[in-house]
Amino acid sequence: MRKSHFFILSLLFDVSSRSKSCEQFCASLEISVTKLRSQKGMVRVLLAADAKNFQESNPKDVKAGQVYFRETSADQEKILFVFPKLDAGTYAFKVIHDENNNKTLDTNLLGIPTEGLAVSHRSRISPNMVNFEKAKFKLLPSKKKTFEAPMLYVDR
Repeated sequence: MRKSHFFILSLLFDVSSRSKSCEQFCASLEISVTKLRSQKGMVRVLLAADAKNFQESNPKDVKAGQVYFRETSADQEKILFVFPKLDAGTYAFKVIHDENNNKTLDTNLLGIPTEGLAVSHRSRISPNMVNFEKAKFKLLPSKKKTFEAPMLYVDR
């Protein structure tokens, strides 16, 4: 009986010490999505900690601590995505304005997006713009980083 009490107390201590250390060392990220051309469909953001997961676009492939996925209706002029309590480290994000809500980024025959796209550190649509190495940034412990992510469209 005493062993089970000790085990429960050690679990409680472990959880509380993690939350305290997270308050001291975790980073947070805010991505403000702007310049949507319409209020149709969904806006989806994928935040990844490595190149392999940065290429994923299916929320079923989200892995805790490696890929974070959020989505919301495109019914506002400005959309704020908040990622609290992230481990410090290297990340990159991409945002898709899925206007027809088919859960994919539509492209033309040349592979150029026909729907809105924003990628960290990218200010124009270009070949190979969804590249982790070019889009990566660092989140520092106990710091908040904010990005403005204007949605880019080929016809703008």
